[in-house]
Amino acid sequence: MRRGLRIVILVPLLLISIPLAKTSQRHPGATFPGEGNEWLNWTEQDRSLFVAGFVVGASEGTNKACMLLAKGEWKSPDDNPFARCERSVPHYSHPLNLYTSRITQFYQDHPEYRKIPAYVVMTALPDEKDPKTVNLYELARSGNLMH
Repeated sequence: MRRGLRIVILVPLLLISIPLAKTSQRHPGATFPGEGNEWLNWTEQDRSLFVAGFVVGASEGTNKACMLLAKGEWKSPDDNPFARCERSVPHYSHPLNLYTSRITQFYQDHPEYRKIPAYVVMTALPDEKDPKTVNLYELARSGNLMH
C-alpha cells in the first residue's frame, strides 16, 4: 500500500511540473518557475501565496488519495485505512512565514542550489521532519533534495 500511496501523492506534483516545464521549453535559458533566483525576486506576499498553494494542494491531494485507498479495505471495525493513510503522509501545519523564511534563507546562504525549485524544498519541510531544524543544505549536498 505504501508504494501505491507514494504514486498517488507524487502524481499531483508531476501534474504541477508539466505546465512549468512547458513554459521553460518555450523560453530557452529561462529559469524554472520557483527556482531560487526567481524566489528571491518575489515579494513576501508572492512567497506566502506559493507556500499556501503548496500546502493546500498537498493537503487536498493526500486527503483524496487516502479516501481512494481506504475504499473497501476495512479489515475490522477497529481498522481505519483512511486514518492509517493520513498518518503516513506529510503534513504542513506551521505558519507560512516559517516555510518562506527557511526557503529564502536556504537560497541566500547557498546560491549553488538555486536551481532546486521551491516546491522541492517544501517537500523537505513537513511537520514529521520538524521544519524548524531540517538541514536543507545537508539534504542538498547529499543529493537528497533533488528535482
